[in-house]
Amino acid sequence: MKKITTVIFDLDGTLLDTLADIAACANHTLKQLGQPTYPVEAYNQLAGQGIHYLFQHALPQDQQHLVPRAIEIQATYQLRHGTDKATLFPGVMPLLQKLQKRYTLAVLSNKPHLATLAAVKDKISNIVFGAVLGQSEKIPPKPDPIGAHFLCEKLKIVPSQVAYLGDTPADMQTATSVGFLPIGVTWGFRSEAQLRQHGAKHIISSPEQLLMII
Repeated sequence: MKKITTVIFDLDGTLLDTLADIAACANHTLKQLGQPTYPVEAYNQLAGQGIHYLFQHALPQDQQHLVPRAIEIQATYQLRHGTDKATLFPGVMPLLQKLQKRYTLAVLSNKPHLATLAAVKDKISNIVFGAVLGQSEKIPPKPDPIGAHFLCEKLKIVPSQVAYLGDTPADMQTATSVGFLPIGVTWGFRSEAQLRQHGAKHIISSPEQLLMII
């Protein structure tokens, strides 16, 4: 394996514990549309693959025409309330502080781009990231590799020198397809079995374990 020079992180479920915020924003949107809402734990499966996926699966089959409107409502509300309850997972900040002295760091999220920028600014502003990228019209949600390739070009990095940390199958699929080292974290939205099934080469249960891999 080539020397790792860059570490790219997923955001929700990897760096930030945002499940309560994701649930609150989505349930607000569903209420606005007169649709059923979900308990927080249901968003473990609904979140992580982009806002379109979330509302496709959260809205009843006969209400799929509401998906575009749901995305509009969610995007506006999430910018104001997307990190109301969010916290960094234990051990994440000390890890980032160590890593930024030796590696280029970046974020690649399935959260909408503006909400991704806002979340990083609000909760991790003291860490220097070479790039922060979320979903947009030009950047489709993971596991589409376009965002990962964009980061490689922007940061002038070779995929084989990148470690990618994430908590969902989409993260592992993205890393594998691009040639990143896929590292699954168990404190996020999905199980270890799901992460391994979709390509994780390493599994860590606490942030500091990353230092033993790279």
